[in-house]
Amino acid sequence: MGQLNLSLEAIDRSLAADSLAEFVKQAWSTVEPSTVYRHNWHLDALCEYLEAVADGQIRRLIVNIPPRSGKSLLVSILFPSWLWIKDPAARLVFASYSAALSVDLSVKRRSIIQSLWYRPSEGPGKELRHCRSTGLGSNQAFRRSH
Repeated sequence: MGQLNLSLEAIDRSLAADSLAEFVKQAWSTVEPSTVYRHNWHLDALCEYLEAVADGQIRRLIVNIPPRSGKSLLVSILFPSWLWIKDPAARLVFASYSAALSVDLSVKRRSIIQSLWYRPSEGPGKELRHCRSTGLGSNQAFRRSH
């Protein structure tokens, strides 16, 4: 039975690495543990467009969907986390109208990356590179305007 569980975990990891929509389904509880994931067609559509961005088929993308539709979670948290599985050297810039929102999104992105769910295939000895804290106060990851 243990071997079967390992195989199912490997299949799930492979599916999540190949499909952003599958990654979203699997990662949701890591980033939103108190919110039930409710799949809908608009999430598939957004994932398809974001995959096209990752593949270089789309160079500029504007996402206009109603509030509370998962836009920030998908675009600012889950998509970059998924992209780093495919391309660990990818460099991304994140910005927001609000420092508090920017910090919240960064903390959620980091919670995925540091989760055991995200990193099981790295093997022993692989550690995340040290990065600055995203908390308010010292070592801020954003620049305040004067």
